[in-house]
Amino acid sequence: MSKIDVVIGYLRAVDLFRDFETGVLEAIAAGAQERRFAAGQTIFLRGDRGDAMFIVTEGRVRLSVVSAEGRELTVRHAERGSIFGEIALLDGGSRTLDATALQPTSLLAVSQGSFRRVIDDNPAVRDALMRGLCTRLRGTTDQLEAIALMPLEARLARLFLQFCKAAELSGGRVQVPLDISQSELASLIGASRPKVNQVLSAWHSSKVAVRGASAFTIDPPALKRIALMDEE
Repeated sequence: MSKIDVVIGYLRAVDLFRDFETGVLEAIAAGAQERRFAAGQTIFLRGDRGDAMFIVTEGRVRLSVVSAEGRELTVRHAERGSIFGEIALLDGGSRTLDATALQPTSLLAVSQGSFRRVIDDNPAVRDALMRGLCTRLRGTTDQLEAIALMPLEARLARLFLQFCKAAELSGGRVQVPLDISQSELASLIGASRPKVNQVLSAWHSSKVAVRGASAFTIDPPALKRIALMDEE
């Protein structure tokens, strides 16, 4: 399998590119460059020039903002198959978030110049981009609504249900790898680490999310009830 075929495989797994034709994906893949970052290394900072978007092929990236008082809020994590940095790439503006590698991370970087050439040569790509960005915006809106309006336990339950989507099914339960610290979990839902720990301890006791050595064993129906999703 050629390098371009490998890159196309990653692109097809990203919702933003799902409706793109093979020829368009080949053009994007041809201009992609691999970049590697160590755990804790900064990929870019808010306000930096947005000269590329990134596809995560290995590892995990924190996308966050820091207030004037120094408080950090994690907007989301980008894991394998996720993209980030696309907003600045498309509008030519500066970065809106800080991006930091939480683990040893490999990325595919697609430059602004090469991506704009693909768009100019393929007008139908604009429609596909619009659909993909609308999907992303809906997800961000749901996250902001949850942080602002829902109790902590419901917010944490919804986050764990997101983790379940790519996890391994096991006898009706789901194994979710334990590769995020409680501080990171708290930052993702706008809470404090002690309060998250309190909820996780209660879930462990009630078998909603049993904490093991390397993973949580989760009961999705129970989490949906906690997440107030049965009423939706």
